[in-house]
Amino acid sequence: MKTDGNAVESDKTLLRGRCKVSEEPSFAPSLKTIVEDFQSEKETDPVFSDVDSDNPVASKLSEIQVCSKGVFGKIEWTRDWAINLNTIIDLHLYLNTDKAGRLIEVASMQSVHLIPESLQSKTDGSKIEFYIDSSTARFDCEGVIVDGLSTRPARSKDSNLAVILDFVPYGETSFSTEYEFIKACLEVILENSSQENTADKKITIFKRRNDLMANQVCSWLKDAVNSFNSKKQELFQVKVEESYFADEIESSDLLVSMVLADDKNDAYSMIIQPYQSRRVSEKEHSVVYEQNFGTDRFLFLKKVNGVSKLRTFKLDKDWRLSIEKLKTNAQPGETVLLVIDDPSLANPLFSAREVSRELIAYKTRCYIILDGKAPSFSPHSQICGSQIQRDVAVNVLVNGRWGRYRRQEIPRAVLTRMSHTTVETVDGDEEVDIKYLSFNETNHGGKEDGVTLLDYSGVTRSGHRVMGLARKKDGVGEKAVPDPILRWKLPPQIPLDVAATFPYAYLMGNLAIRDLQTFHEYKKQVMVHNGQTPVGTACISLALTNGHTVYCTVPNGAAKELIMENFPQIPASRITNHMDRDFFVPLMLETKGHGADLIISDLPEEQMHNSWNCIATHGVFVNLNGALAAHNSPLPMSNFLKMTSFLSYTPRDIANFSPERKRRLSGLVEEWLLAEHPVKIPYRIFAPDEINCSVKASCLQPEEKLLLNLQDCKRNIVKGIIENGKASEIDDILPHTNPEIYFILCSTLEDSMTLMKSLAQRNIKQFAIASLDSPPHEDALKALQICAKEHDVSVSVMSGVNSLSRKDAKALMRRVSKIGMIKAAFVVSSENNIKFVKDIIEIVISASPAVPIINIHDRQCPMVQNVISVIRDGNVDPTEVLNHALLNTNRQAVYFVSKKSIKNDQNTSGSHEANQIKDLLPSSVEELEEIGLLLTTRDSECDISTRARFIPTASLAPPMIALHQDIRPLFIIPAFCETQMRSLISRLMYPCFVAHIHSDAKSIDQVASNLLESMLRIQKNGPYSIVAETWSGGLAMALSRLLAEAGHDATLFLLQGVPDKLKHLLPPQESVSKLLINALFAKFKVGDTIQNAINQLSRGHDKSHIERAVNSVLQNLEFLRSYDSEVKLQHSLVLFELGRQSRLTANDINRISDKAAQLIKSDRKIHKEMLTDPVVLSTINAEAPFSWDSY
Repeated sequence: MKTDGNAVESDKTLLRGRCKVSEEPSFAPSLKTIVEDFQSEKETDPVFSDVDSDNPVASKLSEIQVCSKGVFGKIEWTRDWAINLNTIIDLHLYLNTDKAGRLIEVASMQSVHLIPESLQSKTDGSKIEFYIDSSTARFDCEGVIVDGLSTRPARSKDSNLAVILDFVPYGETSFSTEYEFIKACLEVILENSSQENTADKKITIFKRRNDLMANQVCSWLKDAVNSFNSKKQELFQVKVEESYFADEIESSDLLVSMVLADDKNDAYSMIIQPYQSRRVSEKEHSVVYEQNFGTDRFLFLKKVNGVSKLRTFKLDKDWRLSIEKLKTNAQPGETVLLVIDDPSLANPLFSAREVSRELIAYKTRCYIILDGKAPSFSPHSQICGSQIQRDVAVNVLVNGRWGRYRRQEIPRAVLTRMSHTTVETVDGDEEVDIKYLSFNETNHGGKEDGVTLLDYSGVTRSGHRVMGLARKKDGVGEKAVPDPILRWKLPPQIPLDVAATFPYAYLMGNLAIRDLQTFHEYKKQVMVHNGQTPVGTACISLALTNGHTVYCTVPNGAAKELIMENFPQIPASRITNHMDRDFFVPLMLETKGHGADLIISDLPEEQMHNSWNCIATHGVFVNLNGALAAHNSPLPMSNFLKMTSFLSYTPRDIANFSPERKRRLSGLVEEWLLAEHPVKIPYRIFAPDEINCSVKASCLQPEEKLLLNLQDCKRNIVKGIIENGKASEIDDILPHTNPEIYFILCSTLEDSMTLMKSLAQRNIKQFAIASLDSPPHEDALKALQICAKEHDVSVSVMSGVNSLSRKDAKALMRRVSKIGMIKAAFVVSSENNIKFVKDIIEIVISASPAVPIINIHDRQCPMVQNVISVIRDGNVDPTEVLNHALLNTNRQAVYFVSKKSIKNDQNTSGSHEANQIKDLLPSSVEELEEIGLLLTTRDSECDISTRARFIPTASLAPPMIALHQDIRPLFIIPAFCETQMRSLISRLMYPCFVAHIHSDAKSIDQVASNLLESMLRIQKNGPYSIVAETWSGGLAMALSRLLAEAGHDATLFLLQGVPDKLKHLLPPQESVSKLLINALFAKFKVGDTIQNAINQLSRGHDKSHIERAVNSVLQNLEFLRSYDSEVKLQHSLVLFELGRQSRLTANDINRISDKAAQLIKSDRKIHKEMLTDPVVLSTINAEAPFSWDSY
């Protein structure tokens, strides 16, 4: 802390909290936009935030003004200083981002000067003047000065894109919600569109008038469309329009009808009927999806267009060649059935959309066979014929059912959270020596099938201290059954007796506060009844930590004192007695009648009804009193008009949660434990022989938990295992003599290293690794030993597999079984060992059907059935998704891991390439006119014998008359004209000469020869520096070859100018004119030739200049097309590419040049933005050759 005098040390906490400094930086268009984002919260909602908030938000700003030195305005002060500091840091970042023109991050903060007297006088909501001096990185307002907040360019972070591919069968489905059902229906509509994939789609919805369910379906569909458009993963957007059925259709079964692009052939219908009703019979429609939700059956139908003749073609491994053969045999407009059953081609990633683009003139239907036991495809067979009648574009056969794969990206946050929650997990099958057992008070309302959840803590056989939950049915003689998922490893600071009070309270608290997803980013009002109980205490702690405002009720004064002692930040006025009928008055007064957004209640019926009347609009009421649910207690329905939710949970419900739900809750509790937020729950310990009714009644307080001390008991060994879907009971079970191991099969030991490291981080200690290289390389074996020692794991290495026969597979697995029991198997397969891999997998499944098997392979490797597949794109590290895969109960799930920059592996040809061409061409008629004016002027400067020359232009270098002889020039070859590269040239520190090409130039060789002569007149000796962009890349490389033949050295800088890549973008020669018309004259109504397009322009344009510019574009495109790229360069090469578009590989670069080459990727979106990228500028200034010799 700084003071006005000498620095002094103080133990007083002036501020505490968490800031978002470490988050990934993001672009902001302008400061105005940032301020609007800060103000985006509703003005009617006050900001509630406690000092220990884990999710700081931004303080509100007002009266913002930007000046030459920075920004000044007013900041709305809050008592949570972390929020204020977060706002200050955000403003600094966005100001510097706007100046740097690229992503930045916080590097350091020099000092924070606090004036306690001024801070203490500030109240929440005070608007304090501030200013930020961006030149000195200083923030100043009354009471606070922040100095030296420095930033730096954001460091590049290589991240992967993880996608899970879920197989969804046609017909009966099992979506979790109606919205997911509608979302899948939208995907089918877009997938079956007969329009080009780049064209925007319009869906017209016809619905019944004044039908609530029809309105709800339309709302779901609009939400799905908005979600699709926001992801921007496709080259088109979707628009939705609404209309109404004609009167004669109003009485039919149709609820909603959807038509794509006003094409009656692309028509779909939605029918919702009681689930007992008979399926609707529609002659002209096929059922795509159907599912029961509650008492309703949802039917999604597609209009079927009758086809009399079908053509069937089988695609080979080289599917493009197969398509060319198809085009010669089929007529445009015919229905073509494409069969894909080649093992190297048939996989969930097969790009059916790309095939459809190639066959846009045909009605294409793809049939991908992933079922190894399926018969040969025949349109006349029963299994194929029924699917052909469904008439959908993509058909995948898996385990005897037709369906399609849904592609869903796994958010980075999910992978990160799952990684954290699976680190050092405790095996649910491992025995536990129970030390303490605790009971939770439950009320089942007299139901016979009641379940009690018991808390326990103890020590596993491997030495881990754990806590967990066990379920026990009510009744004499019933035994407790430990849950293998709901078990957690304890941090070292939590004693076992304290830990035995946590499991149920922590689980219910995280369920109510964090798992129900009832909250958005801004803070809410939470009412907790019986806050003195263990569950109530946990809910209060979680709500406060997440920044919510808490109100609670208690039954008496002693309980109120306990709450005030444990949570002093809750004012006494917010703690009321629920035995009083007006306990809700403070809540309603403070929220101005708004009420509570979340109410957690275990109150009896009368008090619960009073609390239910306090629910806010869009609020959630969570009932934990099982007696009310058992007796179907009536609930006032008026509050449901506020779009509220009423949820009820009993211990039986918790015990019957799905494994996926339990894992999610287990992860939340794990996070809470690791975050070290202590919750004080009173308890009292007794020995088993001390428990009797008199002791409990006289000694135990209502808020205290009863703990049984079982440390001296003999029968306290717990083993929670799953066998045939049933959990074993608490009993004395001898451990298996062999340890549990994780089996890894790979081609070489090197392949297993990364995989083993990833698994070792999850506290896995026993590995058996089998490599197919015989014998394994000695260096790899040493590296594996070092790796095992670093991670403290035991590894058994097996090799010697020679013939890769089934006999060898059985022998290998016998050796593995002697080491231990396989807990999970990981296989790294390739095309060379796929048969052996299948044999290994069959043996493992036959021996242990429940063992998860994960097959890691690339896209070319055939799929293996009945295992989890992780497909990697190239050399991408797939270990990030292993935690997700291990927790996936679907043993046939498919994951795809690729580089983050690859947005969509299907968008690689056709119209996407056309869009790339447009980005490299002039963007308007005005720009064409400017280019043509300069070119016409420069044409007059060329003599008759010279068709190209270098002309000096202005840069940051000193005038030529003052030029030092050791400063060498840059020779710049623009795509068409200097005007396009002006933003780069104006910031270069070297003298610059720009190439000009006369309109009469006939060939690329003639132009290169003329430019060489011009260069030698300017600079007699090398080394030379040549900068070229896009379409001039081929000309620059031709000039570089001439220099090499003349014995001169040079460095060539190409800005998106690799000829081979650009040639692939060019359409056929006869289609170039059409492309230019669409790109350059799109907003005008023009003819089918360029000359007609120019003639139809208004008189305000100089048509001669536009014609000159267009001729230059055509000229340079043809020069590039004629460039011969067979001969390699002999000069240094620096390539600049857009990171999000670049597909250059090391092999591509090696084919261009024999000398060292650099590839630099810009984070800009388009080429014009790349010219202003500081990385490009600094690289050219730094890499241009320098010599003391005169030129």
